[in-house]
Amino acid sequence: MSAGTATRLGALAVVFLLAATPNAPVALAITPPSVDPAMVPADGPPGPEQAMRQTGRCRSAVAAPHPDV
Repeated sequence: MSAGTATRLGALAVVFLLAATPNAPVALAITPPSVDPAMVPADGPPGPEQAMRQTGRCRSAVAAPHPDV
């Protein structure tokens, strides 16, 4: 790695650090939401609450020689 490349990488690192530093207090300005353990769903396998059924047929793809899209 040449001296010019090392200088560029160092300058790029400084730019990223200076750009991220002023935003840190802004991120801490809002307190994170609290989670109420009573409102969390019970442990179990994920899935629908009711049985699912298919009420209609699935559409089949239609190939047109000149699609007008």
